[in-house]
Amino acid sequence: MARGKVYHLKVLFESLNREYFGGSIDCKLDWGRVRADRVRRVRQLGRYEPKANRIVINPVLDQSGVPLFVIASVMHHEMCHAVIPAKRRRGYTEYHGPEFKAMERRFREYRTARDWIRANRKFLFQPPQNHLKSVEIRSEQLTLFQ
Repeated sequence: MARGKVYHLKVLFESLNREYFGGSIDCKLDWGRVRADRVRRVRQLGRYEPKANRIVINPVLDQSGVPLFVIASVMHHEMCHAVIPAKRRRGYTEYHGPEFKAMERRFREYRTARDWIRANRKFLFQPPQNHLKSVEIRSEQLTLFQ
């Protein structure tokens, strides 16, 4: 289900798809499941499942304390996986090669979102409704859907 308690993944996906991918991506969207016994151990904020052609976003991001640009950054990252598949190289699978990283950095709030996630990492993997630190954001950085 794409509609969360705070954020609606389909609306976000469609906006990102138009702006960054020319509307070329078509995949399913879901919030992951909240499992109290695993929330702290899970270290993925999102994942792309190629066989199911599905993007799953960690429900810890569906909180009012998480800025929209953070969820947008995670969604954009997973959309990049939908465009650039993993490659087999010298006995290992490369998920984030140079082409992928270049595409990921095209996201306008890439650095701001990365810094926010780093500052709030330990809080993101606790049950929802935790206390999140703020990272100073300049108003010109918040241009995602204006």
